[in-house]
Amino acid sequence: MSQPTVKDQAKKVLKDFLRQIDKDGRLNLVHDVLIKGHVPEGVDIGRRPEEYVEHNLVWPLLDVFGLDYEERPYKKGGLYPEWPDFEIKNVRERSPIGENKAPNKYPAGRKDINDYLNKRSIGAEYGIVTDGIEWGIYYLNISGDRANLRELGGADLRPLLIKIATDEGMVPDEVGVSEDKAERRLEKLCDTFQRTSLEQRLRMEYPKWVREAQKRDVEDFFDLYIELLFGEGGGKYSYKTCLVNEIQRPPHLEGEGSQVRVFAISLMNRLLFTKFLEDTGVLKDGLLGERVRRYKENSDHITGNFYDSYLRPLFYDLFNTPKESRVGKHKKGWFEEVPYLNGGLFRPSIPDERAYSVTDGILERIIVDLIEGSELREHHDDDRLDPAILGSVFEKTITYIENERNQKDIGAYYTPDDVTSVIVSETLSQKAKDVFVDVFASHAGGGAGIEEKIREKPLEEILRLIEKKGTGYYSDPEALEEAEDRLLNLRMVDPACGSGHFLTSLMSELYRLWESVYRGKHPNQKPTDEEKYRIRQKIALNCVYGVDADPIAIEIAKLRIWLKIIEGVDWEPQYGALPNIDLNILAGNSLVGLPMKGSGQFPFWSESVEQLTRLRKEHKYNEDARKRDIQELQDEVIQPNATNAFLNQFEEKQEWEGGSTEEVERFLEELSVSDLKASVELIRVRNAKGKHLSQDQTKYLDDHGATTHKNQAKIYPDDLIGQFQVNGNSSRREAEEEALRWVRNLSGKDLTVTSVTRGPLEYDLGQVLSKPFHWPILFPELASENGNGHEISFDVVVGNPPYGDLVNESETFFLERYESQNSSDISAPFVERSSPERCVIGALPGCEVRPPQERSR
Repeated sequence: MSQPTVKDQAKKVLKDFLRQIDKDGRLNLVHDVLIKGHVPEGVDIGRRPEEYVEHNLVWPLLDVFGLDYEERPYKKGGLYPEWPDFEIKNVRERSPIGENKAPNKYPAGRKDINDYLNKRSIGAEYGIVTDGIEWGIYYLNISGDRANLRELGGADLRPLLIKIATDEGMVPDEVGVSEDKAERRLEKLCDTFQRTSLEQRLRMEYPKWVREAQKRDVEDFFDLYIELLFGEGGGKYSYKTCLVNEIQRPPHLEGEGSQVRVFAISLMNRLLFTKFLEDTGVLKDGLLGERVRRYKENSDHITGNFYDSYLRPLFYDLFNTPKESRVGKHKKGWFEEVPYLNGGLFRPSIPDERAYSVTDGILERIIVDLIEGSELREHHDDDRLDPAILGSVFEKTITYIENERNQKDIGAYYTPDDVTSVIVSETLSQKAKDVFVDVFASHAGGGAGIEEKIREKPLEEILRLIEKKGTGYYSDPEALEEAEDRLLNLRMVDPACGSGHFLTSLMSELYRLWESVYRGKHPNQKPTDEEKYRIRQKIALNCVYGVDADPIAIEIAKLRIWLKIIEGVDWEPQYGALPNIDLNILAGNSLVGLPMKGSGQFPFWSESVEQLTRLRKEHKYNEDARKRDIQELQDEVIQPNATNAFLNQFEEKQEWEGGSTEEVERFLEELSVSDLKASVELIRVRNAKGKHLSQDQTKYLDDHGATTHKNQAKIYPDDLIGQFQVNGNSSRREAEEEALRWVRNLSGKDLTVTSVTRGPLEYDLGQVLSKPFHWPILFPELASENGNGHEISFDVVVGNPPYGDLVNESETFFLERYESQNSSDISAPFVERSSPERCVIGALPGCEVRPPQERSR
């Protein structure tokens, strides 16, 4: 006699379950549960319905599928808050958790599994939900712009259960479920949850499926986004015009084409952000769509166009102006419904931005088709405006713009959410564990034994002990207060942040860690919306810092951080305006700037830097503070001094050839007298036609102190200046100026400069992508005095730096102190500069060298 198959065994469990309900339950209970959707209560079956489903259906089916499970894995040894009902123990590397519910309570189970997967004290990636009738597997993406629960697989067994109940005579044959349909549901259940099949899916198929599904969503949205923005993209949407073509510039800015693109992207971001403010309840739902409809209905009576009449006042006069400071019509009507938000997103990002305008037609299409999602619904049956995909869309936009602008690969690539999640979790987890070990060991009286005992525990177990009542020093109020304070003062940075993917992931992870401490301080409570907002605001202002060479990427990163602050929060005006995060996320070149490797110190610290520190702190926490004061002090006083100090630290001379003859000529034109005498050591020249030097050329060069050979000549600026001083009987200054003119006019003698042995100059900074980033003066509130100067340190450094052979000749000057300077891949100096062992920029990741188990990479 053959052994029963898994399907046979599973079907028997389901049949026995229905028979047991029919036996134990009240009259017609099976019918009411399966047909009417009744949720049974204890009085119906004489036992708690959830426990009844577990013992009579869930546990037997898990046994059939070969899944070893542990009941209530986190509830042993005391009173805990709510935790999952089971954990699968024999699925390698994954260990999904599970939640059981009473029949027809599946939505509640899905909500609970979302909360459990979001708990850092559990640390699970996947969750199983069942109410006996429906079965599903879920994955929570917590590293996107908004936590996003995805259903990966499962089976709705209702048709199968109805068929069994009909065959058993428990319900009349009123639904008519076919044998084939019932059989397919059974096959789907078994195929999904058998151990070998489940393990394969969790390890290989589901991660790939999540990536592909997100990629598909992103590409659909991106095609429409780029077509409406630039008139390019996938081409599936045929619009006659696009946003950049419909922007009306002030007459005096007609030549500023690049500013139009910045304005277009900023406007698109503001519209998207406004839509998400609607979704979170900050703004009235449908505000943008309603404005479009009102304008179309009353356009004959409105003097300005849609942008001038509605969007410009919305962004500049409402979001950016307190209600008590508004004037005229902005104090009544629909204007009164719009709260004051603050935030740099609504401040002008280009010169004379308020003088720009946009024609009507394209804005209607953007709001209706993209923001409201009607065009996406037409093609995909849903609106696809999911914040979780925005990060990917923004990354693709940055790459698209940069590749178009530079006509080359810039090494910027989107890091998938699952990769970002692992990097951030592993990095921040180690640092957080260091904090908890230090805090709880010290409050327990210290001693190597206690510290070692705590350190042996996984972080998840430490967090569960914090959340559990009555756990000694883990429940000590003073220890919890100190742990919270130290967590919320961790300094975290992404030195190549792009559009902020790692920054929002850091915010999510740190917030989850804080929630565990909160649950320890407030047993059986959840933080209020205001508390969530305050903590995320504090994390954004105190903990998260980002730098990127692309200013457009920086603007997008700020937007994503603001979205993360209000994620899952029903924001209220009394919570206060959005924070001024614009000082934490800055544009600049992370590899080029002070302090230098070998010094670790910032070479000067002045009253102006102290003043800058005060202004920055005031701006972060005071919505009325003027950013312009900070910008003027930084740009006009501090930055020039820092750049000069930076260039003066380079002593080694390198041979520079330039990328082309035109570039060499441009360099010579920009060369100053001081540069020639202080930084240039040697100039090599040859015949411009590629021949040997002529007799006339040789004599001309010899007469000015050059060392000549057949093919080339060497010119030493010190000798050249001395020759002019002697021959012309002139002053040193006059000789220096004459020498510079002579070098610039070499082309008049059919001579070409082939290379210049020199140190780095201001010219080279102009060839570097973005401006130099002098860490201690751009984040001066983080700098600390150490020895003879100031340094800056971070607790955690994360990111995915640009990679590829992207370093140009001018940039090589600034990598001379890097051990990786000879690497052709730009990622190498990024890794070196972010290394605790190397401490290249003074103390970017935390200059102190700690034991390996304590480092955060």
